[in-house]
Amino acid sequence: MRTPEQVDLQALHRIRDRLVGQRTGLMNQARAFCIEYGLAMRVGACGFHADIRQHLGNQDNDLTQNMRGLLNDLLDDLAYIENRVGLVAV
Repeated sequence: MRTPEQVDLQALHRIRDRLVGQRTGLMNQARAFCIEYGLAMRVGACGFHADIRQHLGNQDNDLTQNMRGLLNDLLDDLAYIENRVGLVAV
């Protein structure tokens, strides 16, 4: 029989895994949207954050205002999830 502490730790791992999966999904979705506009994105979280901010800051690329708004919304969602991942660090 598992102790309550073991159950809690397992729950924490499962929650963190779900959040990391959501984070990856949001990054991949934003990356795919940028690729549709011909904007290259690096792999990995650090490259993603640098590239997306550069693309959003560049008013000369082909991103529409609607897509800029959608990408900013995705970044807000991503920031929330990344904060949650930090809160459930194991």
